[in-house]
Amino acid sequence: MADAGSNVNVGGAVTLDGRFDIFPSSPLPQYDSPAAKAFMAQSKRDPDDSLLAMILDWRAPPQIDMMSALRNFTPASMVRVIEWGVVPWAPENRRLMAVVMERPGGDRVMAGPKATFDPFDEGMIVKGVLMPLLPVIRDLQARGQTHRNIRPTNLFFTDSQNKQIILGECYTAPPGMYQPYWAEPIESHMTDPAARGRGRLFDDIYSLGATILALAIGRAPVPDGDPHQLLLNKINYGSYAALAAQHRVSLPIAELLRGLLSDDLKERWTIREVELWMGGRRLSPKQPKLPKRATRPFELAGREYFNARALALGFGTEWRNASPAIRSAAFDTWLKRSLSEETLVERIAKIANPATSKDSGEGERLVARTSIALIPSAPLRFKGLALMLDGIGDLVASSLDNAERRGILSELFQARLAPVWLAGQIEPRSDTARWQQAFEKAPQYIISGTAGYGMERCLYELNAHLPCLSPIVDRFYVTNMAEMIWALNDYARNPGLAPKLIDRHVAAFCAVRCKQMSDQWLRPLGDSEQTSSYKIGVLKIIALVQQVSKIEQAPDLTKLLAEMLKPVVDGFHNLKQRKKMHQDLEAAGKTGKSAEILALFNDIQVIDRDEKAYQSAQASYQKTATQISLLHIDASNAHHHAKEMGEQVAAIASGSIATLVASIVFLVYFI
Repeated sequence: MADAGSNVNVGGAVTLDGRFDIFPSSPLPQYDSPAAKAFMAQSKRDPDDSLLAMILDWRAPPQIDMMSALRNFTPASMVRVIEWGVVPWAPENRRLMAVVMERPGGDRVMAGPKATFDPFDEGMIVKGVLMPLLPVIRDLQARGQTHRNIRPTNLFFTDSQNKQIILGECYTAPPGMYQPYWAEPIESHMTDPAARGRGRLFDDIYSLGATILALAIGRAPVPDGDPHQLLLNKINYGSYAALAAQHRVSLPIAELLRGLLSDDLKERWTIREVELWMGGRRLSPKQPKLPKRATRPFELAGREYFNARALALGFGTEWRNASPAIRSAAFDTWLKRSLSEETLVERIAKIANPATSKDSGEGERLVARTSIALIPSAPLRFKGLALMLDGIGDLVASSLDNAERRGILSELFQARLAPVWLAGQIEPRSDTARWQQAFEKAPQYIISGTAGYGMERCLYELNAHLPCLSPIVDRFYVTNMAEMIWALNDYARNPGLAPKLIDRHVAAFCAVRCKQMSDQWLRPLGDSEQTSSYKIGVLKIIALVQQVSKIEQAPDLTKLLAEMLKPVVDGFHNLKQRKKMHQDLEAAGKTGKSAEILALFNDIQVIDRDEKAYQSAQASYQKTATQISLLHIDASNAHHHAKEMGEQVAAIASGSIATLVASIVFLVYFI
């Protein structure tokens, strides 16, 4: 990947990695993809090379791993990726991912989804399509990759003679996201386009077969068909019958299509079998193996279903009505008597166990588990969503602005259905441990309401190359901690009336991409934003990010941090300490080093001593105030005390005098 420090040269072109010029004023709309725009590009070393640059949507996860795997791709029959990196893109006033690639020599084979063109004959299909494309698919397989974008609109002629084709790119959008339904096998057809995942070699083989059918008839096989009805037709009658039966093609091509479009993976042709067919060997593909048909249909929401695969599709579509139907005796009877599938009954009892799912809150989970038991290879279905596990990250990214889908995804993570889907697979998977680990902590992230967790945490955990989507920094296409500091420093120059350096996206992005950050760094973000603990928590995170980024100075950022932390200093009770802290804070804010600011607040003893001294002063003040109050009370009652004492003295004196007089009288008269 090219250095993110690309710039704009004096000629108005954007320079990528110092080696390629990209011209925003020279679009190439004929090469646009559904998720990216094409522009003229030129190599500084070899100006005569025919190149173009695709500018990607900043909200979509870039396919970095795929581009890395294809950097030295040898087959000449696929558009080759040359370089990629982030560039400043003036038309949108933001930094965007650019991918420089070879420019096809001719036009697009099929201009649009509904376009028509001259049909390819058998010779052109063999020499112009299969001979160049089979090495591409084989090489991808050797690299452990799939293309997932094989369709007529992604094929180009190599020159103006229109004799041979070249396969287009497969890295400007999530895999399979823009594939037409008719070009996808049943399992992928059932899946939300954004969640189809990288898939397997057999998916590319199927797409190749559907593409050859379109090339043989000069248009899409079902350009205006209902995707749901087409899917039912594929399930009930087989893909070949659903797509090709109504079209006239030569017998050899029909034989090829039967092999490529087989719904049974064991019967679907491999590259070797296609090569044998090209060599003249006729393999006579077996008749399609259709799902076992029940003697009587199972009715659900006004529709009749005659096989388990179609019924699983019905449960996923009519999930609100499916739970009572699954719990009913009629469903068990249909499985045992009409369908006569005892093994299926046992699998449903093991995976779904309808008898123990009585409460209403288990309804959606019961439907999902039953669908897994009915068709283990089908996507995981939950409340209307359908996804392959390796497509979950792309689905989360595409659902961020949809509150309803976000809510369903949150429930899906908490339902812990991914391990159930993995355990229910009949065919062994090499990525089971990886996905079990990926989904293990997701429920905990969703439950926590603190910044740094929630759906944002799941988003970055599941998308290793997605830039930070926070509105604070999104226009900078932040992919690492250094770029985060650059972006925050730029934001700090004009933060607005209510500056906020860390939101849910920034916190989650840093928690995932900064390996030195543990969950304890996020805990203060759960406090009120007005508290000192929250503000110091923000400071600690930014100081750690700047340390990891190795960026020495971010002056605008530290100036804003110092301003935000003034209320914390105002909380100091000691006036001398407060004045000194304000001076130190202002000085630290000018250094450009957030660690210098953190040093002022990182000494817990300083804060504790200030608090203890304040509490001691409060206690002393209270004691002194009490003593003064008692003195005031005594002073106000002094006259009353004097009067009482005078009366007591007078009484004693008068009593004494009376006693003395009485004694004298007694002596005079009686002695």
